Amino acid sequence: MSGRHVKLPVARFRSGRLVAGLLFVLVALALFLPAPQETEASWTDSESVAARFTAAVVPAPVIQSCSAGSLLNKSITVKWTMPPSSGYGPSQVSTSGGKDLLSLGIGVGLLAGGSTSGPDGTGVYTTQYSQGLLSGLLGLGGPFYLGIYGTTASGWDSPLSVVKATPALLGLTSKCELVSGS
Repeated sequence: MSGRHVKLPVARFRSGRLVAGLLFVLVALALFLPAPQETEASWTDSESVAARFTAAVVPAPVIQSCSAGSLLNKSITVKWTMPPSSGYGPSQVSTSGGKDLLSLGIGVGLLAGGSTSGPDGTGVYTTQYSQGLLSGLLGLGGPFYLGIYGTTASGWDSPLSVVKATPALLGLTSKCELVSGS
């Protein structure tokens, strides 16, 4: 090779040396480091445990009776009691109302309030919604649903006790009937 120099790829040799050096260090570490120590913990165990859980049931208010007014005297009156050991008091009882059961079930009832009195001598409370609150909702005498439920101090709600009220239309008799609850 007369006067020509052959240039070797230096970068290729350097990267090869780097990889070989790293490989040497890894092999040396694997050979000279101590093996992991065993522990007393076990990954499997032959013991088994079984348990039963029951959710507490919050009882719904018990509806004793209900009545619906006429088309001119739009009102709904519901008489109810709290079950013994219900976990909620009178101030923790709420109502919800609407033109259908779906609105009560998904919590978008149209009423919040009304007038509740009691208990009387037998433990019965009376909740009444009068013409002012119901005038638009009972419009032409269609049915109206009213739900009553209790909420415990820990935030659990009882199921709804629901009545369906249909005010009298043109001299017909009004109806109020229990839909769900006690």
